[in-house]
Amino acid sequence: MSREFQLVLEFEGDSPDNFDRVLAIQEKLEEWLKSGEVDGNDVGQGIVNIFIITKEPQKCFEEALKLIDESEPSPRAAGYRDLEQDNYIRAWPQGDKTPFKLK
Repeated sequence: MSREFQLVLEFEGDSPDNFDRVLAIQEKLEEWLKSGEVDGNDVGQGIVNIFIITKEPQKCFEEALKLIDESEPSPRAAGYRDLEQDNYIRAWPQGDKTPFKLK
């Protein structure tokens, strides 16, 4: 059995207008994403997160970025974790060494 990961796309701003824009991005990902399956979202503390279950988190993140390239807002941060683990690995922004924490 191959491992599964939870990929989190983090968007800044939880106003109703911004939440609607993030939901539109989520719907696009639900329809077109091939390397993962959208597993919902959460909102609060000034953040909206989209959750994706995937076997290939880096590939899935890159595919998601291509699909939402022209959309606003763009992700502020992204991270992933093995579903068996608690700690996240930062996927975005590249080169950022601070640990990714789910907000």
